[in-house]
Amino acid sequence: MDGFRFAGKHSLDDWEIYALPKQRPLFAEPKVTVEEVSAVDGEFDYSRMNPQGRLFFKPRLLEYECHFVGEDEDEESFARKAREIAAWLVTAGEARLEPDDESDVFYLARAMNLYQIQSITPYSGYFPLVFRCQPYRFARRMTQVDAENVGDGSEVAVSNPGYFVAPVITVSGTAPDGFSLTCNNRTLHVGQALDGASVTVDMEHMTVTKDGLPATHTADGTFFELAPGQNEITVTGTGLSLQVSVAFRVQYV
Repeated sequence: MDGFRFAGKHSLDDWEIYALPKQRPLFAEPKVTVEEVSAVDGEFDYSRMNPQGRLFFKPRLLEYECHFVGEDEDEESFARKAREIAAWLVTAGEARLEPDDESDVFYLARAMNLYQIQSITPYSGYFPLVFRCQPYRFARRMTQVDAENVGDGSEVAVSNPGYFVAPVITVSGTAPDGFSLTCNNRTLHVGQALDGASVTVDMEHMTVTKDGLPATHTADGTFFELAPGQNEITVTGTGLSLQVSVAFRVQYV
């Protein structure tokens, strides 16, 4: 039996729950939009007709069969432990779910158990536990790519082994008139002059800060994602002498 860590506590080590994985989809279910069109064979697929030009996914369901025993091997301790387990799962809200047998990834999940406890003895039983997760498996370690001596036209190579992901890009050094970042045919211009300062561009939340202060109003263009595989981020501007850091957490479907 494999356990899991959820909201900072481990099913076996902290609760003496023996958890057996019952359902774990190979990949998240795509959000598919199709329509039958006259004079066209089959169906017309609109699933990638969005500004990002890619598939999006539905939440992922993971299910465990959880066995536990009352600490004092009586009905009272069994019922008390069931209440404590329920409080742990419900009050956590959305939290990290880390299966023991997937040591390199985690899920963002909510406990969605709608089933009753099935008794085996008066002081032992089991229950199905369903986690409703965000679509992606997230790498437990962040990936960071650093580039020094970045000037006009320099390219920062970034390899993304997972699915599309929005990075956080930190730019510091000298840029008298600001700088532009181009990746996958999308360009974002940041009009903040730099002279030893640092600008952070959060592509996911579409925000720009300079030395921690809001500067999104100086940005013009399109925030972008890293595509699966090799990406080239091109930096352009006048009089550039920069250091660029690209940080992201790999997402797997």
